[in-house]
Amino acid sequence: VKVQKLTILPFNETIQHQQIVHLKPTDKTPKRLRTGGGTSFSPIFNWLKRQPRQPEGVIVFTDLCCEDYGKPTTASVLWASTDEVYTGLDGWYSNVPPFGDVVQVDISSDN
Repeated sequence: VKVQKLTILPFNETIQHQQIVHLKPTDKTPKRLRTGGGTSFSPIFNWLKRQPRQPEGVIVFTDLCCEDYGKPTTASVLWASTDEVYTGLDGWYSNVPPFGDVVQVDISSDN
């Protein structure tokens, strides 16, 4: 897959508009972004729907501690979870998103 453009969209309960970064393939990625607080995914997907051109794919880096996933766009969604993904604990809790695919990622500094 050839990436033509990468948009980094920092968020917590809202999109951090002042930190949105649009990158071309030759641009360097930022090392740190300020985030934190509660999590709501619906602002991401609402923002995407308002864009003139829809992305082919979306990668969301998250701990999946959220109940507001919003509604999906036409883009493929990959949730990269920094926490363990639970398919159900005693039948009452699951942090698996209602759409897209999930992978667990290790962000420890030991790697």
